[in-house]
Amino acid sequence: PEYQKVMEWGMEALLAAFGANVVYSETRFLKTGAEGYVCLEGLEKVEVKYLSVIIESMSPKARLLDIDVMDKDGAVSRSELGLDARKCLICDEDAKACARSQKHSMEELIARVEELCYD
Repeated sequence: PEYQKVMEWGMEALLAAFGANVVYSETRFLKTGAEGYVCLEGLEKVEVKYLSVIIESMSPKARLLDIDVMDKDGAVSRSELGLDARKCLICDEDAKACARSQKHSMEELIARVEELCYD
């Protein structure tokens, strides 16, 4: 339930940030996790990614959000904005490297997610 609240908070933050530019939004709570979709018009994807990174950094629980930004030409990455890669929730190293190497156990990850949900 707390994770769902974090997702709902994240979607509210996105909708507030993009306001009149939102043409569609949807949230799904699936067995594999929560997914949210926001379709926008009138903004460049780099601008959207920049604002999304700010939202992902707003609070400890916001670190649970992983906001991907894409258009018909593909996604925009943090590196395109000159920003560092996402940090691991547990050790603050590169999140992708930790995920690839399975550096942390599922139990560690779940415990950290639960901790962040209550921050």
